Amino acid sequence: MLLLDEATANLDLVTEARVAAAMQHVSGRRTTIVIAHRLQTARTADRIAVFDRGRIIEIGSHDDLLGQNGRYARMWQAYEGAAVSAADGVLRDVGRHDAGAEERVGQPGVASP
Repeated sequence: MLLLDEATANLDLVTEARVAAAMQHVSGRRTTIVIAHRLQTARTADRIAVFDRGRIIEIGSHDDLLGQNGRYARMWQAYEGAAVSAADGVLRDVGRHDAGAEERVGQPGVASP
């Protein structure tokens, strides 16, 4: 048996992906219990148990839990919404940066793309 407690809690996304791949490889045919607050980490588990105040309130696969429209589904929707908002913010910042670059093109000392 392999027990992992918050193995990806403080990692950036690239490192988290590497650790997740290593966890999949190491788990192999072993029973593996992963304690995680990050939903992305829990998503690939065969079974996910959702706890509230020390009690299991939902159990199932990622898809099963989404279909139940319970606590896990609400948390997943919030997680996806936060990811989309973060991506939108990055795109807006890139857009502002690109617009500023276009305004400077053609000025003395600024190379054209």
